[in-house]
Amino acid sequence: MQHLTPNKAIDVAVHGIRKHNLDRDPMIASIIDKGDAAAPLLVERLDIPGHSYYLIPFLFEGYVGLIVQLDARDGTIQSATPVAKSKSSLFLGVEQAIDIFSQRHPGLKLQKLKLVWQPCRESSSPLQPLYQITIEGGAYYMGMNGSIYDNLTPFGRGGESHV
Repeated sequence: MQHLTPNKAIDVAVHGIRKHNLDRDPMIASIIDKGDAAAPLLVERLDIPGHSYYLIPFLFEGYVGLIVQLDARDGTIQSATPVAKSKSSLFLGVEQAIDIFSQRHPGLKLQKLKLVWQPCRESSSPLQPLYQITIEGGAYYMGMNGSIYDNLTPFGRGGESHV
């Protein structure tokens, strides 16, 4: 499965915002024209095998002002969400996630770490991915707030969670 490069994803996101006139919103126009894109985050969909998306935070005046969700293969904009004057990062970095996990589970050896998402009780929004932390014999999941989960709880019918 071929993904857009992170730099290409940024270019495609900016082009798509202009093409679909999302920059008619003065806030989005300012962010795109005067702000900078932070490093895109590649997120793998667990519920749709083979599908991934980028989350591209756009910074303006030191704050995240816009997050664009973009299909990682074809560049389709899935959402462009303005963020009200937020901290400079809405996402835990890889090193932060490793440190948190190592402190809480000092005896476990982390083998692999990647961003994932599926609709679940632990994260109902694709804008809030989780780290999947692979260890020998299994995996844990970490939310962007540092919470660690043994598994993900899918939603049942009518928005109810499976228990």
